[in-house]
Amino acid sequence: LLLGGGGTSGDDSTDQPASPLSSFTWNARKCTGNALHVAVLSDDVQKVNSILESHPDTLHQRFRYTTTWQGVVQEGSGQAIHLAVSLKSEAVTKVLLDRRAEVDSYVTRAGKNHYDTLHAAVFCEGRGGNPGVIQCLMKAGAKHITNLEGEYALHKAFQVGGDAFHAIPLLRSDMEKKKMPIDSIELPSPTLKTPLELGISSGKLSARQLALVASPTPVSAKIFAQQLPAAIPPFLDRMAIESNKLSAEALADHVDLKLLCRCLRVHAQAGVALLRALTARPMEKSAGWHPLPMSMSFGPRSRMERFRSLFNPQAQMYCTYQRAKSWEFDDWAPPEWHRDMTGKFGAPVQEVSIEVCHVPEIVSAEFLAAVDNSSSLCLFEDKIVVSAVQTVWWRGAYKVDILQFGITVVGLSLLILGDVFPDDELRRSVALQFIGTRGIIDLLHEFIQLAGYVSIGHVRGIANVGNVVDWARAILSIIYYTEIAEGNGVQVAVILFYWVRLLEVSFSERLMMEILPIAHLINGLAPSLVVGGIALCAFTHANWAMHAKPLSLGMLYNSFSLLITSDLPEETLTPPVLMFSCLAVGFFSVFFLNIFIGVIGESYNSEKSVASLSVLKKKCSLCLNFLLRARVIPSRLLSRTATEIILYTSLTIGVAFGIAELSNMKAFTHPEPAWIAVQVLALLACYQDPEEAWTRSKGNDSRFPRHLWVAAVDNPEEESMEDMLDRFQYKVQEFREASN
Repeated sequence: LLLGGGGTSGDDSTDQPASPLSSFTWNARKCTGNALHVAVLSDDVQKVNSILESHPDTLHQRFRYTTTWQGVVQEGSGQAIHLAVSLKSEAVTKVLLDRRAEVDSYVTRAGKNHYDTLHAAVFCEGRGGNPGVIQCLMKAGAKHITNLEGEYALHKAFQVGGDAFHAIPLLRSDMEKKKMPIDSIELPSPTLKTPLELGISSGKLSARQLALVASPTPVSAKIFAQQLPAAIPPFLDRMAIESNKLSAEALADHVDLKLLCRCLRVHAQAGVALLRALTARPMEKSAGWHPLPMSMSFGPRSRMERFRSLFNPQAQMYCTYQRAKSWEFDDWAPPEWHRDMTGKFGAPVQEVSIEVCHVPEIVSAEFLAAVDNSSSLCLFEDKIVVSAVQTVWWRGAYKVDILQFGITVVGLSLLILGDVFPDDELRRSVALQFIGTRGIIDLLHEFIQLAGYVSIGHVRGIANVGNVVDWARAILSIIYYTEIAEGNGVQVAVILFYWVRLLEVSFSERLMMEILPIAHLINGLAPSLVVGGIALCAFTHANWAMHAKPLSLGMLYNSFSLLITSDLPEETLTPPVLMFSCLAVGFFSVFFLNIFIGVIGESYNSEKSVASLSVLKKKCSLCLNFLLRARVIPSRLLSRTATEIILYTSLTIGVAFGIAELSNMKAFTHPEPAWIAVQVLALLACYQDPEEAWTRSKGNDSRFPRHLWVAAVDNPEEESMEDMLDRFQYKVQEFREASN
């Protein structure tokens, strides 16, 4: 029998408890009982006392009802105490308890004990019980016993909500006082939902309410991440306020990468909050001999870092991906990788806070796919998200970006040469061959990326605008090479694509921060363009009707030119047409053009304010594509030295082929296989990761998983010298008094 809600009513026709049985409704069921039961339901303390004085035996007499459960008619029964606690009446409950009502008596179902008084008080006909009544029962010695479904009263409190919400801490505290196995009760089970899971599934408590009453354990955080991510931020805030912050290491035992990614997809803010909770200061193995550094040099550590500092702002964060999650110091020597954090590499030297993410192998395509899937830029304010992106970017993805930029420059140069010398078939054929072979490699690249999406079980991720554009320009390049399509439409599309690709200069953050706000303006202009388009169509239609001429593209062009340039045509116009044209030009130039200018300015300022985050989101997409392809492309074929030799050699050979062709050397009449081989080798070199900076090693991942370390510039609030001096003198005085 499941407890259900319902109203109560009683029949006061008789004062005699020995009178015939009375009928009443309780828990939405028709019941038959005595006068005491009716008096209890009427919340009439005086009548209850009167009946018990004259007929004390009625206290233990049972009322009865019938119900149907799974097609079987069953009889149930209960006592007056069950009616009293369901009424939320402390006064009647206390009277019955003072008269020695059975505090552990059961409501029965089909002759079996179903649930006890405490359950009835918490459920309270589905409305949620009175905490005062529940407290009375616990003081009277009510035991915490399971019902037929194996649930405690605590389960019911989460399930029904209402006033029972305030009784949850009382129930949990009483269970702990009575040495109940509260921890095991709140552990998930295949056969029984936890109280928190019941609270989530019933929907009677809000996310914030559940966050307030959930047990302060990693298990609760896991349940929230699985079933109600919106409750994670208030739950973690509550832990911080109560100084009961969850251990990042303990939380990582319950929240794995898959669950974290799911949370990021479903609720970005909850995912960020969870990620921050999973990140903490690492444990120091020898704080005396080898403590975590308080400051760190952010100077360039290699020639490549010096080169990239020319195009990128000064880093405010250092990240490394290591097979350790504690600051180790064994055999009186730190690990080699510590030197990158403790070494001296020149200015600037900044105070830092060092943290490690306890989620193993977080730098992955799965994680970046979850981050990239979100439209919220707040994710890129989190240091772990930023570090994961930067780790992939500067350990491999930027090489592909620079290579693609160089290939674009070469291809565009060949296109320009072919148009400068239109009669030179050699130059035109060189451009065709180069662009066609690049289209083949780009198409192969896209198929490999699709295979990467399949490998992580997220095929839908391929369906975005960026990927559609990549597929389109690869296919158009092949069509241009094969000359399948007649006319110059394909050539124009290829030329436009190549010029637009020049804007994809992702290896330079400074340039990206200037380009992206302009590129993103179209998002804010769409409504204004719709309104402007409607105005243009309205003017063209009216102008067409006034001229009484056939509609043509020339008329549309004249209308557009008139409204945009505000220059009236030289031909003689009739007075009505002239007046209409003047009004239209005035309205469009004063109203619409100013709206466009205002919208553009506002959109640009808005995009500029988040340019740094937009740059990170753009990089995240590129790094995701890189990792997806790296799951398919072999990444441990070559050492670092061999990789650099092959990359530079292939590029040199490619340039040599181009020069040879342009020099009309007959030895290179069919260079397409060579172009393809050069590009394949160059791209293959870009994907090599001999140091396992981002690729996964199946043999090592389980035994020695990698963790992401972050050293971020610490910017605490500046303390005035006067306050610092006062605090110092106060401490010195404390020590003097203690020594005396």
